[in-house]
Amino acid sequence: MKRKTSDILWLAFQYAKQDRITLIQAYDNNTAESAVIDARRDIKDIEALQMKLFGTTRSRLDAAIENAERIELTPENIRKLLAGEHEACRPKTE
Repeated sequence: MKRKTSDILWLAFQYAKQDRITLIQAYDNNTAESAVIDARRDIKDIEALQMKLFGTTRSRLDAAIENAERIELTPENIRKLLAGEHEACRPKTE
């Protein structure tokens, strides 16, 4: 699968945000620490740039998950999902 430039750029933004989040966690979310303040500012800046370039800060997968049909995970539904028999496994016809 060939990736588009925009996909690579999106991924770079996500990695940069995750790097900043990891730094914040390393400082145990100490909000007084200057590195944490800078990291939070970086995250806001990255998200602002994502919004400007892509119109969203959510990935296509996040958007798809948010719009997905919710299925209660009962033993019966799990069995049907694994067997491919649940109605959610059938292609949508509209």
